[in-house]
Amino acid sequence: PEPAIAPRAPLSSPGDEFPELSEAVSAVSEAPDAGSPRSARTSVSSLYTQPEVPPVAEDDFDALDRTVVTRRKRIPWALVPPSGGPVDLTSPVVILGRRPSPDPAFPDAQLVAISDETRTVSKTHARLELRGDTWYVTDLDSTNGVLFATLMGTEVEAPPGEEIEAGERFFLGDAEVRLARSEA
Repeated sequence: PEPAIAPRAPLSSPGDEFPELSEAVSAVSEAPDAGSPRSARTSVSSLYTQPEVPPVAEDDFDALDRTVVTRRKRIPWALVPPSGGPVDLTSPVVILGRRPSPDPAFPDAQLVAISDETRTVSKTHARLELRGDTWYVTDLDSTNGVLFATLMGTEVEAPPGEEIEAGERFFLGDAEVRLARSEA
């Protein structure tokens, strides 16, 4: 057997060490100090909040039988089609297309017609679903698909039937559709 060779220490020079920094570092020169991070719980509102239930004595059966009337929270989103003004989204499930058909699996879905003179949008093209604060889009076997533009400028097509996070904008065929917080 060959004798083992001891490993050599890597070469280094005094300039290879990083000096200790005692002040804030920013990628932008003369940028203001942003301060310390804050909890998102205080700055982000939730779509769903627990209703306040008044305390009731355990033996007060009349109070337990009463129904409490509440107001549903409005969904604070709008869909911005390629032409026309924003459409307020009123349901957590939305079906999009030139002439979208109702889906028996989603009887309360909002139907939103997308005007498309190029006819690249299918009659029933895609379904949007809101979960928490995120929209997901599913291509409903459309002819021209659901496309997403990447940061590199390329387009990625969503596989039909597969749910993908929608982001702020996507394409139904050639029609660009955006999701935006509504001002209400």
